[in-house]
Amino acid sequence: MSESAVADDIGRIGESFFDYQMSQTDLLVGKIDPDRMGKDRVIEAKLARRNDALSFDKRSAPMACSIQIKTILPTTKGVKVTLSVAERLAQGLAPAFVYIIRLDENRKPVETRIIHILGPALGKILKRLRKEFSKGTTEYGDKSITFEIKDATRIGLLGDDLATYLEREIGPDMDEYVKRKGKQKRDLGYEDGKRTKVTGSFEARPINDFIDGLLGLKPLAIGHMKAVDERFGIALPDHSFPKFEPGVMAHFMPKPNARCVLVLGSPMDEVETVCDVTFPPIGSIPMQYFKALLRSPILEATISRTEFQVSTNPVSTNDLRAVADWMAYFSIIVGLSSADGLPIGVRTPLGVERLGVAKGSSPSEEMAGEYTLRLLKALRALRSEAALADRPVKLDDVYLMSSRILSAQNSILGNFRDDVSFDVAKPADGDVPGEVQVVFISGFILGDEHYVYCSTCAMHSSIADDRLIFTQIGPLHFIEAQLLSDFEADFQRYQKKMMRVSRSNACVTYLTDGSHETETTEIDGASEDAVLDEPELAET
Repeated sequence: MSESAVADDIGRIGESFFDYQMSQTDLLVGKIDPDRMGKDRVIEAKLARRNDALSFDKRSAPMACSIQIKTILPTTKGVKVTLSVAERLAQGLAPAFVYIIRLDENRKPVETRIIHILGPALGKILKRLRKEFSKGTTEYGDKSITFEIKDATRIGLLGDDLATYLEREIGPDMDEYVKRKGKQKRDLGYEDGKRTKVTGSFEARPINDFIDGLLGLKPLAIGHMKAVDERFGIALPDHSFPKFEPGVMAHFMPKPNARCVLVLGSPMDEVETVCDVTFPPIGSIPMQYFKALLRSPILEATISRTEFQVSTNPVSTNDLRAVADWMAYFSIIVGLSSADGLPIGVRTPLGVERLGVAKGSSPSEEMAGEYTLRLLKALRALRSEAALADRPVKLDDVYLMSSRILSAQNSILGNFRDDVSFDVAKPADGDVPGEVQVVFISGFILGDEHYVYCSTCAMHSSIADDRLIFTQIGPLHFIEAQLLSDFEADFQRYQKKMMRVSRSNACVTYLTDGSHETETTEIDGASEDAVLDEPELAET
C-alpha cells in the first residue's frame, strides 16, 4: 500500500474514532465537507440554561472551537500541518486545536494528544510566517510546519476527556478568550519589549551638541535613518516610521531611564523633589562628555562632570502642588539668586551625595521667593504638628492665609507674648473667679483644609463698669494643632474637648476663611461675642 493510501486509511480510522467519542458527550459536532480550511470538525457547546440573573442578550456565546484531526502510527514523532492551514488556525481569533490520535500495530487508538494553538504553538506559527515573508515567499505551495508529539498535551481517550480539556482551556467566556488570543497575536515575539529599532547617523559638531540632541535639548540634523520592526529576532522594515530626508532637523524625546530624589539647599535647610532621569540613549561615551537630564513638574536640570544647571518651569499660583514641590521651586529661585549659589545633591541609600553648586541670577524674584519659602516652611511645620502627610495646595490659598500660617508656626515654636489682655461684656449671671485658666483656639481654612491650633495660660479677671477684663499672669503654653473635617460639624466638640483637657474656665476662639471672621468668648458655659480684636498671642 502506498504512503498516501496508508495516510488516507489511518485518517479515516482517526476521524471515525473522533466522531464516535464525541457522540458520547453533550457537545455539538459539525463537519465541513469538503474541508479546504483545515477545520476537520467544528465543536460547539449547547446553549446554557436560563439564568434569571443574566438576560439572554447579555450572556456570552457558547463555547466553540475548530479541530484539525491528525492520526499517526506507533513510531511517528511529529505531525505536519500545511502552512496555509496553520495560518488560518493562528490568525483566526476563535479557539483552534490539533487533535492527535496514535494507533498501535493493529491500528487501534491507544493514545490521544492535543495542541492548543495559543502560547508557544501560536508563537511558533507566527514566527514561521514572518520568516517566510522575510525570505520573499509569495505562495506557500506545499510548505508545512511540524509539531513534535512530545510537546503536545496528553489526554484520555474518551470524548469526555476532550470536552473537559476544551472547557478548561477556553474558559466560560468566549469574549475574554478572543481578547486573550488577540493580545498574544500582537505581543508574542516582542518579549524583550522592543518593537521598533532605529539606526542612523546625525550631523553634529562638537560632540556636546550631539549629546544635547540625544537628550532632547537641541535638534539634530539627520544624516540617514532607517527603522525596522524586530519580532522573533526577525527584522522587517517599519513602514509606519516617518521618512526623513538627509539634513532635516529632528527633535528627540527620549524616555526617562530612572528616577532620583534631588536634594536642594544646604544640609541644615534642604528640600527634596523627585525627578525623572534621562541618560543619552547610546552606548558608553567618554566620561568627559557625560551628561544627564533631570526633570520634575517644577524644574529641569542637567548634570555633567564640570557643572550643574537648574532652572524652574513656568508655574501658576493657582496650580495644585505638594508643599515639597513648592518649596523646591522657591528654593531654586532663592538659591540661584544668592551669592553662594544653590547646593545640589541626590539621596542614596547611604545618605545625601553632594554633586556641586548651581549658580544663576534672578534678583527680581529673590525677596518674594524668600518670603514664600518662609511661608511654606511654616505650613510644613503646621502639617507636621497635625500629623498630616504632604498634599497638594494652591499657592494662592497659602498667600491668603499667610498671617494665620505664620501665627500658627510661632505658636508651635513657643514665640508668645507675655502681656496678653482682652475684655468682654460682663456675664449677666454668675461670678467669675479672680484667677482663671484660658484656652485660645485659632482656626482657618486653607483650600478645603480646616486647621485649628490652641494654647493656654493663666489670667487674672477684673470688672470695670460692665466689662470683664482679662490680663495675663502666667506664660502661654502651646497645646496642639489639628485638622478638622469641618468647622461647622466639629468645632464645638473640639472646643469642649480642649477646655476639658486644659482645665480652662474660659475659651477664646478666632476663626477665619479669608473673607469672613468669627470671634467668640465662652466663660463657664456662657458664650459671648468678643468686642475687641483677637488677642495677639504670638510675637511677630
